[in-house]
Amino acid sequence: GGRRRPHVVTRYGADSLRLYEMFMGPLDIMKPWDDKGVKGVFNFLGRAFRFFAEPGNIVTGNEDPEILKGIHQAVRKVEGDIENLRFNTAISAMMIFLNLAMKKGKVTRETASSFIRILSPFAPHLGEELWNLLGNNQTLAYEPWPEVNEEYLRESTFEYPVSFNGKVRFKIELPADMDKEEISRTVLADERAEKWL
Repeated sequence: GGRRRPHVVTRYGADSLRLYEMFMGPLDIMKPWDDKGVKGVFNFLGRAFRFFAEPGNIVTGNEDPEILKGIHQAVRKVEGDIENLRFNTAISAMMIFLNLAMKKGKVTRETASSFIRILSPFAPHLGEELWNLLGNNQTLAYEPWPEVNEEYLRESTFEYPVSFNGKVRFKIELPADMDKEEISRTVLADERAEKWL
């Protein structure tokens, strides 16, 4: 595939090429060249650019709880994956977060800043450009890695299996910090419990 690379760089940009090579799996394994794969990462970078470069998508105030959890999960995953050279799963984690952000339609400046910082080792040109569009004049190169806050990674809900006569009849998702009596009341009030009572 060596000869084909220059045209990829001109058509898709160096970031796409870097990302594609990392996305194909472990770096020490030979990988088949596949234009569709390049298109996939190219599209991801394009979506990331369009979303984060649009000032209307970057808001002030408190972050949506789902986004907060998502960005902290992504930072944690990308950090661990970089250390273990699992770049392909790091990229998947960023793709998952971007889909969530696009579904919600907006993120806070702080979230955008965290995402751009974890994206930049993979796509440095795009990272710098987005960093600049966020209103930063200095290069991104010396920015610290975002902190992961365990608080946001704690599961806020838990799926309880509900059994009657020794058999699990259904599952119910409830807040993780709900007390036992409250759980019992909620389960017994569920219409699925009626036929077992």
